Amino acid sequence: MAALEWYKKAATQGYALAQRTLATLYMGGDGIEQNKPLALAWYDILADSGNVMDIHRRNALKEKLTPDEIDEATRLKQELSN
Repeated sequence: MAALEWYKKAATQGYALAQRTLATLYMGGDGIEQNKPLALAWYDILADSGNVMDIHRRNALKEKLTPDEIDEATRLKQELSN
């Protein structure tokens, strides 16, 4: 999926719409392999900007994940933020 690569490039450069799109794609596994920890990492990055809906999405997803998945999301967020 070529669009996925463009979303990844834009997301790592800080574009919120690309970050939100990736989070949604990874959450639903629509056209890509589902990866909830990665979805949480992107939602957490978005929530740091203070957007209420992204905070809500992050918190709702976090409630559904295991402690190990949350730890993985934290590691992924650190990698993505660097």
